[in-house]
Amino acid sequence: MTTRETLRRLARRRGRWTIGAALSLCLSLAVSDAYGRPGGGSGFGGGSKSSGGSRTSGSRSSGSGSSGSRSSSTGGGSTRSTSPSRGNSPSVYTPSKPSIQTVSYCTRCGAERADALRAWVPGALGPYGSGPARPATLNVGDSSDFAMGATMLLVFGFVGLAVPVGFIAGVVSLVRRARGSGWSTSAARRAPSSPQSDTRTPGEIRRALGMIRGWDPDFSVALFEDFAYALYAEAHTARGAGALPRMAPYLGAAARNALDALGRQPVTAVIVGAMRCVDFVPNDAGGQRVRVSVEFESCYSEDRGGGRTASFYAVERWSFVRSRSARSRPPDRIRVFACPSCGAPLDRIVGGTCGYCNRVVEGGGYDWCVESIEVLERNERPPILTGTTEEAGTSLPTVFDPALATQLAALRGRDPAFDDTTLIGRIQLIFQTMQTAWSSLAWESARPYLTDGLYQTNAYWIAAYRSQGLRNVTERARIVRWELVRIDSDRWYDAVTVRIHATGLDYTIRDADQSVVGGRRDKERPYTEYWTLIRGSNRKGPAITRAVCPNCGAPMNVSMAVACNHCRAKVNSGEFDWVLSKIEQDEVYGG
Repeated sequence: MTTRETLRRLARRRGRWTIGAALSLCLSLAVSDAYGRPGGGSGFGGGSKSSGGSRTSGSRSSGSGSSGSRSSSTGGGSTRSTSPSRGNSPSVYTPSKPSIQTVSYCTRCGAERADALRAWVPGALGPYGSGPARPATLNVGDSSDFAMGATMLLVFGFVGLAVPVGFIAGVVSLVRRARGSGWSTSAARRAPSSPQSDTRTPGEIRRALGMIRGWDPDFSVALFEDFAYALYAEAHTARGAGALPRMAPYLGAAARNALDALGRQPVTAVIVGAMRCVDFVPNDAGGQRVRVSVEFESCYSEDRGGGRTASFYAVERWSFVRSRSARSRPPDRIRVFACPSCGAPLDRIVGGTCGYCNRVVEGGGYDWCVESIEVLERNERPPILTGTTEEAGTSLPTVFDPALATQLAALRGRDPAFDDTTLIGRIQLIFQTMQTAWSSLAWESARPYLTDGLYQTNAYWIAAYRSQGLRNVTERARIVRWELVRIDSDRWYDAVTVRIHATGLDYTIRDADQSVVGGRRDKERPYTEYWTLIRGSNRKGPAITRAVCPNCGAPMNVSMAVACNHCRAKVNSGEFDWVLSKIEQDEVYGG
């Protein structure tokens, strides 16, 4: 079933780039339909999925179709079985030599021609037609005639190849610029904004962020991402309310100006579908600061008055800076926007100075501050909840972290009771709870198992379905295989990422007449996703696989604040057991 990253249903795009099919494929990129599953599917970008074209993230290429809005994965890692194993016993595959394989469109479309060129012999039919007649002997004495002939052949060959390739590339560019509405977390990788920009993959950059713990032991990648998500939503809400000046400790002047230029219409909803680290400079400003550039894919709604609402799809690049002497805050303060020095309310800050502690709190001296914002794309696009498309990316190789074996050994050293069987049991519990909650539009029943950010993202799409009188249904949904691909640990959390291979019926119906407006009731759709779960680093023992409070063991029954009605523990904080914090589609997962 399609899930709306971090995510409405992710628009998947497939394509096999050969010269003969390229033009029709380019045109098909403009047509797309949405399809969604709980947790991160039919998403943010080119509308729903199309059966034709394919978009890349990094140097990913899309693979064979599969369910809903799943995207293609960055290549790599282990070899995947084409037919997932069935049964109740999970399989965990740890490759002996994890690697990340990337396949670009150019590499793929040139493979057959390259093979043909290597096999070509004089007089045989080549990839561009029959070769020129070869004389029995060459008059090597007349070198000028030979050189002229060779030059002419090279010129004609170059022109004959460059013209059609250039034409096709132009059509691709025009069609992509004119692509229609919808959402997808599968934005194509953009060229670096400057020659100094980081050329590493998002996964490599994410791993490099761990060096910040060398001078800030409290730093957590998971908490930084949580902070960035929250600040993005807070900033756009403040922009719509004309309240950007009060965000000065977290938004520099250039960043506030960039947001203010988008207009001051009230912002009623902000959903981040994907977040990628695209640049990391640990020694910025002569070693005084650290800089992290983050690319957001999002959608948000603006109130235009008179009951009218406009929905936007946006891609923005935010440059976060922070002094190397600053220290990270604890998890319970990560979403609190106050004076970064003393915690006083933001209204006590005037002209960049806190009236309570009398410190200058702008510019990242005490916490992350966004120095600049570049709006890469912003289009008015309403959510598209109907239509059907083929799954893409399900057949791509799994992306394993190169340090997985070391990470797993370290986790088991800290927690000898860490158990693969109970972990997949916990994942199965979350998975089945989500399917039921999603299909019934009773999303609140999944809340105890999801972090606040992931819950709110999917609640947005539940509301969208309700407003259009639709319901996305998943039946017989089940996980058939899973693979552990990454483990991260810091002072606050352990985080495990698994790739799940699942299948089931996935279709959308109109409540008024029960007619199917997307998907199929009679054919299951296999799909894959990368799930990241977090648990407090102080917590030990096997995962809980029953629907009970992870703190007191009472039957799961929580308040609006997600606190157990028996012991009052906040059950989705990750403090007591594994909770789902992120769902990433294949084509946006960077390792």
